[in-house]
Amino acid sequence: MYEKKTTTQLNQERLDRRLPLGAPDSGRRYEKGDQIGRGGQSDVYRCHDLMLDRDVAIKFLRRDLMGNRDAENRIVREARVMARLRSSNVPEVHDIDRSVIGCPFFAMTLVEGQDLRHILHEIRAGVSMTQRQFPLERLLSILCDVVDVLASAHELGVSHSDIKGENILIDQQNTTWLIDWGNAELIEDENDSDREACAKSFHGSPAYASPEQVSGGKTDARSDVYGVGAVLYDCLALDTLIKANSRKAAIADSLRGEHIPPSQCSLRHQVPRDLEAICMKAVARDPAERFQDAQSLSIALRDSLCELLVRDDLETAFEVDRPEVTSSTDNDGSARSLNCHATDPRRLVTTLG
Repeated sequence: MYEKKTTTQLNQERLDRRLPLGAPDSGRRYEKGDQIGRGGQSDVYRCHDLMLDRDVAIKFLRRDLMGNRDAENRIVREARVMARLRSSNVPEVHDIDRSVIGCPFFAMTLVEGQDLRHILHEIRAGVSMTQRQFPLERLLSILCDVVDVLASAHELGVSHSDIKGENILIDQQNTTWLIDWGNAELIEDENDSDREACAKSFHGSPAYASPEQVSGGKTDARSDVYGVGAVLYDCLALDTLIKANSRKAAIADSLRGEHIPPSQCSLRHQVPRDLEAICMKAVARDPAERFQDAQSLSIALRDSLCELLVRDDLETAFEVDRPEVTSSTDNDGSARSLNCHATDPRRLVTTLG
């Protein structure tokens, strides 16, 4: 008898389809360069595509994991998930194949820049150039870019499942990139009641993972919301949400869900209250108490970003510079707007009365 399959199951089968054996030309197409990254199951190299005459990044499964079907499936799934997203903030996958020795790999856009973890480390260390380049407003803008990528991914039924500073890159053109989709999972349909529940192995970073992730429970878009909240905590406190010094202790702290507000431990002079409230809501232990999707988190972050920019413009206009001030009035003579032009390239338009 024909058994109707759910959309989730069909997508799962497509992602898990095995990579065909044999790649007679792959060994001649790419010239391997320096290693530029290393993960738990893979290595990333700068390579030159001899066919298209361009540099690319290639992610190879580690040799010691060759023949491990689960590991091979994970790298193939990662490439297929990234190809499905088609986002300007996710490296584009150009090719997927096997090397001459049978090792799965995929080629993608080469992104050169700094990761957010390194940037925050330099801010915390007092590197003045980095502090000037990445004020809180800029960090918040970066997180807005990340949340937009997640919102698009969630619409396609995919969660990243490993949001952390190391996986957020800022290139030389100030473009934000969300990388390393190796832990990506399909978001299960709530109506898919016949799908068997089973404990999942946890491969992510416990310092940024939600309680349901570290416990092997069911995850969804709200798990990514938690990850963004944990990174936001880093930006506000210049310290990590989970401060445990071992993986086991970090998992225990995540499950406990008792987090100190960033304002109580921040190295910053002041933490905006609205941002702290957003952060603490995003990292709530109970998924039902978090933002329920990336879109609602995006709205909250952008509202706070606007507040910060307005505050910055006010300080620039009235404390630093002597702005040119012009006002417009209604027919009854009441003031309607005030335009302040300062040296800052942004312009503030404040409605009065």
